Amino acid sequence: MWLGLRDGGRMPTRAEFRPAKAARFLREIVLLEVPRGIERRVMVRLVGTTVEARLQTNIVRQDYLQYLPEIHREGAWRSCRMMAEHPCGLWQMSNLRYERGISNLVEMTMFPLAGTPDGPQFVLVHLNFMGTGADSGSAPRAISADTALTFRFLDVGAGLPAWAA
Repeated sequence: MWLGLRDGGRMPTRAEFRPAKAARFLREIVLLEVPRGIERRVMVRLVGTTVEARLQTNIVRQDYLQYLPEIHREGAWRSCRMMAEHPCGLWQMSNLRYERGISNLVEMTMFPLAGTPDGPQFVLVHLNFMGTGADSGSAPRAISADTALTFRFLDVGAGLPAWAA
Protein backbone atom coordinates (compact mmCIF):
# COMPACT_ATOMS: atom_id res chain seq x y z
CA MET A 1 0.00 0.00 0.00
CA TRP A 2 2.79 2.45 0.94
CA LEU A 3 4.75 1.69 -2.23
CA GLY A 4 1.63 2.43 -4.26
CA LEU A 5 1.52 5.95 -2.81
CA ARG A 6 5.03 6.86 -3.97
CA ASP A 7 4.11 7.93 -7.52
CA GLY A 8 7.76 7.99 -8.62
CA GLY A 9 9.16 9.72 -5.53
CA ARG A 10 11.33 8.27 -2.80
CA MET A 11 8.76 8.91 -0.09
CA PRO A 12 5.04 9.63 -0.46
CA THR A 13 3.73 12.83 1.04
CA ARG A 14 1.03 13.19 3.67
CA ALA A 15 -1.11 14.80 0.97
CA GLU A 16 -0.77 11.65 -1.18
CA PHE A 17 -2.07 9.44 1.61
CA ARG A 18 -5.77 9.01 0.95
CA PRO A 19 -7.64 6.74 3.37
CA ALA A 20 -9.54 5.20 0.45
CA LYS A 21 -6.22 3.85 -0.87
CA ALA A 22 -5.69 2.09 2.45
CA ALA A 23 -9.25 0.88 3.03
CA ARG A 24 -8.27 -2.66 4.01
CA PHE A 25 -5.77 -1.35 6.59
CA LEU A 26 -7.67 1.62 8.03
CA ARG A 27 -8.95 -0.16 11.13
CA GLU A 28 -5.39 -1.07 12.21
CA ILE A 29 -3.48 2.12 11.45
CA VAL A 30 -2.21 5.07 13.43
CA LEU A 31 -0.93 8.27 11.83
CA LEU A 32 1.78 10.06 13.80
CA GLU A 33 2.99 13.64 13.27
CA VAL A 34 6.69 14.27 13.85
CA PRO A 35 7.65 17.96 14.02
CA ARG A 36 10.82 19.17 12.34
CA GLY A 37 13.44 20.75 14.56
CA ILE A 38 14.24 19.93 18.15
CA GLU A 39 10.73 19.60 19.58
CA ARG A 40 10.58 16.08 20.99
CA ARG A 41 7.01 14.96 20.55
CA VAL A 42 5.16 12.52 18.31
CA MET A 43 1.53 13.58 18.02
CA VAL A 44 -1.19 11.02 17.27
CA ARG A 45 -3.32 12.35 14.42
CA LEU A 46 -5.47 9.37 13.40
CA VAL A 47 -6.35 6.06 15.06
CA GLY A 48 -8.15 3.17 13.37
CA THR A 49 -11.25 1.65 14.95
CA THR A 50 -9.60 -1.68 15.82
CA VAL A 51 -6.74 0.13 17.55
CA GLU A 52 -9.11 2.39 19.47
CA ALA A 53 -11.24 -0.61 20.53
CA ARG A 54 -8.13 -2.39 21.88
CA LEU A 55 -6.87 0.70 23.69
CA GLN A 56 -10.34 1.63 25.03
CA THR A 57 -9.25 5.26 25.15
CA ASN A 58 -8.93 8.09 22.67
CA ILE A 59 -5.28 9.00 22.06
CA VAL A 60 -5.82 11.37 19.13
CA ARG A 61 -4.08 14.73 19.72
CA GLN A 62 -1.90 13.11 22.40
CA ASP A 63 1.89 12.84 22.40
CA TYR A 64 2.62 9.15 21.82
CA LEU A 65 5.88 9.48 23.76
CA GLN A 66 3.95 9.96 27.02
CA TYR A 67 2.89 6.31 26.78
CA LEU A 68 6.50 5.10 26.81
CA PRO A 69 8.75 4.76 29.85
CA GLU A 70 10.84 7.94 30.04
CA ILE A 71 14.07 6.05 29.39
CA HIS A 72 12.79 4.99 25.91
CA ARG A 73 11.26 8.28 24.72
CA GLU A 74 14.42 9.71 23.16
CA GLY A 75 15.07 6.54 21.13
CA ALA A 76 11.46 6.40 19.91
CA TRP A 77 11.57 10.05 18.85
CA ARG A 78 14.92 9.54 17.09
CA SER A 79 13.67 6.47 15.21
CA CYS A 80 10.60 8.39 13.99
CA ARG A 81 12.80 11.27 12.83
CA MET A 82 15.21 8.84 11.18
CA MET A 83 12.44 7.22 9.15
CA ALA A 84 11.50 10.62 7.76
CA GLU A 85 15.03 11.92 7.20
CA HIS A 86 16.50 8.71 5.75
CA PRO A 87 13.45 7.18 4.09
CA CYS A 88 13.05 3.72 5.55
CA GLY A 89 10.46 1.61 7.26
CA LEU A 90 10.60 0.07 10.71
CA TRP A 91 9.22 -3.25 11.91
CA GLN A 92 9.05 -4.12 15.59
CA MET A 93 7.38 -6.32 18.18
CA SER A 94 6.33 -4.65 21.43
CA ASN A 95 4.06 -5.24 24.39
CA LEU A 96 1.25 -2.83 25.11
CA ARG A 97 0.03 -2.88 28.68
CA TYR A 98 -3.33 -1.52 29.75
CA GLU A 99 -4.53 0.07 32.96
CA ARG A 100 -7.22 -2.65 33.11
CA GLY A 101 -4.56 -5.31 33.80
CA ILE A 102 -4.08 -7.00 30.41
CA SER A 103 -1.42 -6.77 27.73
CA ASN A 104 -1.04 -7.36 24.00
CA LEU A 105 1.93 -8.43 21.95
CA VAL A 106 1.78 -6.07 18.96
CA GLU A 107 3.57 -6.21 15.63
CA MET A 108 4.11 -2.67 14.34
CA THR A 109 5.13 -1.84 10.78
CA MET A 110 5.88 1.83 10.11
CA PHE A 111 6.59 3.92 7.03
CA PRO A 112 7.23 7.67 6.64
CA LEU A 113 5.10 10.23 4.83
CA ALA A 114 6.76 13.51 3.89
CA GLY A 115 5.16 16.74 4.97
CA THR A 116 5.50 20.14 3.38
CA PRO A 117 9.04 21.61 3.34
CA ASP A 118 8.36 23.73 6.45
CA GLY A 119 5.74 21.50 8.05
CA PRO A 120 5.85 18.32 10.10
CA GLN A 121 6.64 14.88 8.78
CA PHE A 122 4.44 11.85 9.41
CA VAL A 123 4.75 8.16 10.17
CA LEU A 124 2.05 5.71 9.14
CA VAL A 125 1.88 2.74 11.54
CA HIS A 126 0.08 -0.56 10.99
CA LEU A 127 -0.60 -2.54 14.17
CA ASN A 128 -1.23 -6.28 14.25
CA PHE A 129 -2.47 -7.36 17.68
CA MET A 130 -1.05 -10.84 18.28
CA GLY A 131 -2.92 -11.89 21.39
CA THR A 132 -4.06 -10.81 24.82
CA GLY A 133 -2.68 -11.96 28.14
CA ALA A 134 -2.87 -11.14 31.80
CA ASP A 135 -0.41 -8.51 32.93
CA SER A 136 1.44 -8.78 36.23
CA GLY A 137 0.40 -5.24 37.11
CA SER A 138 -1.65 -2.49 35.59
CA ALA A 139 -0.12 0.20 33.41
CA PRO A 140 0.47 3.60 35.00
CA ARG A 141 -1.83 5.17 32.36
CA ALA A 142 -4.63 3.97 30.12
CA ILE A 143 -1.89 2.35 28.01
CA SER A 144 1.83 1.89 28.36
CA ALA A 145 4.04 0.78 25.47
CA ASP A 146 7.13 -1.22 26.38
CA THR A 147 10.31 -0.83 24.38
CA ALA A 148 10.65 -3.01 21.30
CA LEU A 149 11.38 -6.67 21.97
CA THR A 150 12.94 -6.79 18.51
CA PHE A 151 13.08 -4.34 15.61
CA ARG A 152 14.48 -3.96 12.11
CA PHE A 153 14.71 -1.03 9.77
CA LEU A 154 13.24 -1.77 6.33
CA ASP A 155 14.99 -0.66 3.15
CA VAL A 156 12.55 1.17 0.85
CA GLY A 157 15.15 2.12 -1.75
CA ALA A 158 17.41 4.54 0.14
CA GLY A 159 19.40 1.88 2.02
CA LEU A 160 19.35 1.19 5.73
CA PRO A 161 20.14 3.97 8.17
CA ALA A 162 23.02 3.83 10.64
CA TRP A 163 21.53 3.29 14.07
CA ALA A 164 23.39 3.56 17.32
CA ALA A 165 21.31 1.74 19.93
